[in-house]
Amino acid sequence: MDLSKLKPEDVTRTIAEYLIENPAAVYATQHGWFKDLFYAAGFVRDDKGVYHARQDALQQYGGYNFVYDIIFDYATSMKTQPFEFTYDDQDYRFWAWKGDYLNLGAGAELGLYKRLSVFENETDHWLVDTNLALPMTLTLNDNKGNLIASYNPSEPQWWITAFNPYKQDVNARDLRVTYTVDFSGNKENKGMFDAFYKQYAGQKNSPWTFDKKNYTAMLNF
Repeated sequence: MDLSKLKPEDVTRTIAEYLIENPAAVYATQHGWFKDLFYAAGFVRDDKGVYHARQDALQQYGGYNFVYDIIFDYATSMKTQPFEFTYDDQDYRFWAWKGDYLNLGAGAELGLYKRLSVFENETDHWLVDTNLALPMTLTLNDNKGNLIASYNPSEPQWWITAFNPYKQDVNARDLRVTYTVDFSGNKENKGMFDAFYKQYAGQKNSPWTFDKKNYTAMLNF
């Protein structure tokens, strides 16, 4: 392949695939090899061979910002969408992602973050507060309706993820994800729901649907 004829993102994606999504790495991921290494990186493998991020992963200390999206966009096929809202003078963001997670395969994520402010000055960096974790579910299908991964964890999530290493080389535009978020746990959560509902329920063509009675929100992405 003549890399000089490719776009910059095509070059970086080709290199990333060669280094990370090569047949040996994919085979090892599919068969659960290097379990301790994956665990240290923040992932656990379920009985179907699908990988999920641990809630105590080191990512909780790094938070999130747009640089992550730039890096992944140059490394693989992906799509992301932030959804911001304000509750009790604090800015929050749901961050949705779907795409090809290289050797981990087709996957999706939804995280809940709060904006970092420094001396009352807002920044573009978003922090993790594990106390904000909410009951979440994730269902990932292809564009023909075939199930790729489904995750309904028993513990609340600040970051829900699922990656199926048996589905390789997918295009993000061919993935369909449904996430649900349950805000019904306590008064604080219900207050967040009300703020989030006011922000997105009235928007034209909003990807979010809401159940006000049960304080739940669903995102089709």
